Formats: sequence, C-alpha cells, structure tokens
Amino acid sequence: MTAMHFEAKKHAYRQTQDGIVVSFVVHPNDMAADLAIAPLGTHYVVALAPYEEKAAEVERQPEPAPVATDAPPKERRPFHTLPRSQQAAILINDAAFQWWVGSNRTPAETDQMIKAHMGIASKRDLDQPGHALKWDRLVEDFRAASGRTTWERPA
Repeated sequence: MTAMHFEAKKHAYRQTQDGIVVSFVVHPNDMAADLAIAPLGTHYVVALAPYEEKAAEVERQPEPAPVATDAPPKERRPFHTLPRSQQAAILINDAAFQWWVGSNRTPAETDQMIKAHMGIASKRDLDQPGHALKWDRLVEDFRAASGRTTWERPA
C-alpha cells in the first residue's frame, strides 16, 4: 500500500478500554480505495494537520441535517436488574473496583483477573446460574469494602 492523503472532518471522539477512538468523515470522492478495502485491524501511521477550506475548492455535497432527537434520555435501570454480564462490564470500568481487585489495574487487566477468579471465559458466562451466586458474593464483598450502599449503580 502506498501513502495516501485526503481531507477529513472530525466526527466523534470517545474512550474505550483499548484506547481512544477518533472518527472522521471522508467525502466519497476523497476516499482512498486501498483504505476502504483494507481489513479491520490494519495498522497505519497517521499524520494530521488542520485544513482551511478555500473558496476555490471543489464543491462538496451539503452536510446532512442533524437528526432530531425528541426522545427523552434513556432511563438507567437499577444495577441489580441488569444481567450479571452487564454488571461486570460496568464494574470492570469503575476505578474503585479496579483498585479493590488489585490496585491500579486497567479495565483489560481487571477483566482478565475477574474471569480467572470466576473461572469463566466470557462475562456472558456470569448470566448462567452456576456463576451467578459467586458473582453476587463478589459484588457484595466489593460493596462492603467500598462503603457503597447495596446495589447502588456506579456513576
């Protein structure tokens, strides 16, 4: 694959357990074919510089109108009503829980440590009756150690 360049507009920025995800919108005419067909997970060296659009630039398609979201914000369910796999995903990203299981662990390390402790391959296994009681005890021990009220959902 050869070097490529194109104009892009920052679209989204978020944090995941693996790092930061920055999304860009690329006009279809600027999309490099090699990039479009490259498999997910392909590594790139990226260089960015701000771009100031000039009046003489090629006319672009108008930006799509924002979608109106009149729906009220989704209500958060109480922690104890969530599937245990979802509870685990929430707690694994909670700094107090990470500290409790082993002092300054990352979410990925905490995830692996909990899977090993619970004897599971996937957090989905926590939704099975055989692992539910052990998970509930672990959560209760964490709640007692952290001083959080029973089933208070972490922020």
